[in-house]
Amino acid sequence: MQRRVFDAVRRHPGVLDADGVASRIYDTADGGALDATGCVRAFVCSANKRLRPYGLRIKQAGGYRSGYIITNLKG
Repeated sequence: MQRRVFDAVRRHPGVLDADGVASRIYDTADGGALDATGCVRAFVCSANKRLRPYGLRIKQAGGYRSGYIITNLKG
């Protein structure tokens, strides 16, 4: 699932919001499970632990419930 989150964010030009990530990883138009955005946050946290050795992270572009982007750890 972490890979699906990473791929969804990587393939989207610009910032992808949590609902957009959820709809892509759950393959639904309505965003998936009731707490899909909470699941997305958990998957992002887990994925970041695996991405750290590669110098990458998935982060929110702004404040709470903002979209996700992939950045370098230095950026």
